[in-house]
Amino acid sequence: MGMQISGSFATRRDVDMAIEHLVQEYGFDRPAIFVESGSAENSAGQMLGGADLHTATPSHADRDDAALNGTIKLSIDIDDDSAAYRVEAALREYGVAELVRRH
Repeated sequence: MGMQISGSFATRRDVDMAIEHLVQEYGFDRPAIFVESGSAENSAGQMLGGADLHTATPSHADRDDAALNGTIKLSIDIDDDSAAYRVEAALREYGVAELVRRH
């Protein structure tokens, strides 16, 4: 039976890491994974992460142009119920704030 698992993340970096884990470690198809803003506005998350941090750029100042307008939602459609546990574990590993499973 098919289902969708979705989760909300605070940073784009966390979403990217979860996607890479799902694809590289568990072999999920990248086209089955969807990413969107958790709000009506474009968003890079709720807090700075990854390239937005001063440690990721040549300068020593945090960037101030990141669109911090809410969470980032990742969802994945799966056909195998047994895969749900692997997906949920990967999302938890990278700091999912809210996890939803829909059949």
